[in-house]
Amino acid sequence: MRREFDYFDDEIITQELDDLPARDAANLIVVMGRYEEVGFDDPKPAKVQDYGEGIKCIRHVKPNYKGRGLFYVGESGTGYQKLWVLTVYKKESQEVPKHVLERAKTRMVSHQAKMKAEQERKR
Repeated sequence: MRREFDYFDDEIITQELDDLPARDAANLIVVMGRYEEVGFDDPKPAKVQDYGEGIKCIRHVKPNYKGRGLFYVGESGTGYQKLWVLTVYKKESQEVPKHVLERAKTRMVSHQAKMKAEQERKR
């Protein structure tokens, strides 16, 4: 299994990463890279949780690292997944803030519509 992360919007996600404490941003990038590489093997130190409605969260297994990334699987085929990062944030409590989850959902719907329109133009 090969996975590939991409940002739904490079400028926005880069800014959100820049807004994280440097240590948390660096660790989040490391675990994203690890998740891309491992295929079906144990992704540690990455931990992925399903938040429902197609949204997943990636983070470091150690809870003291506060960087979180919400993403969705944009395309999936035999041995391949394209993963779109929707938002990055710093964990402040046990639960994902509702506004962060809503932002991810809104961005996912918008991004899916954009990708569908691009596919239709190519036909």
